[in-house]
Amino acid sequence: MIMHKTTQVLLRNRAAFARRTILVLGLADADSLAAWAADSEVTLWCSSFADYQRLQRSGLAVQFGHAVPAVQGVDAIVLVLPKSRQLLACWLAQLDARYAAATPVYLVGEKSAGIQGASKQLGEYCTGLSKLDAARHCQLWRGELRGGGEFELSAWQRQFTVTVESTALELVSIPGVFKHGGLDEGSALLLHNLAERAPQRVLDFGCGAGVLGLHLKARWPDAEVEMLDVSAEAVYAAQQSAQLNQLAVKVYPSDGLSEVQGLFDAVYSNPPFHTGVKTDYSITEALIRQVAAHLTPGGELRMVANAFLPYPRLIEQYIGPCRVVARTKSFNVYAANKQVKS
Repeated sequence: MIMHKTTQVLLRNRAAFARRTILVLGLADADSLAAWAADSEVTLWCSSFADYQRLQRSGLAVQFGHAVPAVQGVDAIVLVLPKSRQLLACWLAQLDARYAAATPVYLVGEKSAGIQGASKQLGEYCTGLSKLDAARHCQLWRGELRGGGEFELSAWQRQFTVTVESTALELVSIPGVFKHGGLDEGSALLLHNLAERAPQRVLDFGCGAGVLGLHLKARWPDAEVEMLDVSAEAVYAAQQSAQLNQLAVKVYPSDGLSEVQGLFDAVYSNPPFHTGVKTDYSITEALIRQVAAHLTPGGELRMVANAFLPYPRLIEQYIGPCRVVARTKSFNVYAANKQVKS
């Protein structure tokens, strides 16, 4: 595995973290950080289930969830720049409320991901801001927590309404959820082009705040609906949305289809095409290659994607004949039924 640029910068400065009790937030590749554990106590925290599963192989203590943990004895915090400014602000606010004043915070990130601007956000929660290193097209910043802050997740939540036909649902979103606080164009197109026949068991892959899966449950109340996402923030938001609308669904974290069990009559998805800030089509491609194993004979995959992406050929190769159910200038809704082998 190629070492990430931010990890290289952290290792260049590992003397700063020697003989400390460290909390590391948002690191995706910890295999190369075994040197830290030699003379420091390291706890890794992430909100990506894919990262969590990978980090467990590092031999270090790893935690997964939507909320930054309060770890006893921490005297240094390393924060890898997350995918959004809102998420960074939310993490910093939690750190300021849960850790002592003057606890050093190290923020590392790529220039292309906006580390220069992010350093100003660090300055809103830290004093003594300084740039320690600039290498590998990355920067490493240090500050000391002001401390004494207050944090309530409810203050960071957004609530919004999505109406499809005559069904209006209230959705909850928090920083880190795709299209935080709103409905994206692709999901809207898919919501207005659902199948006519009610499935017995249906899966919402990449559920976000839960808009698709919850509308499926509202449309087909007798159906068993499962919803998954790789993001702990999305899983939390979807669970809150389900409770708010009093809809009984199962929501859980999964790296792709890793945690999925059993067969489904239908799988719906507006699949992600980013990992962090980087474009990544591998998640959708893996879904198309693997989903047939989780479909009943004749079961359907129905997904929305950018119109320019070459998914129909892949769908036909691994599932069955691909139909374009709806289209706009930007998006297509594809549907394919699992072929029954004679």
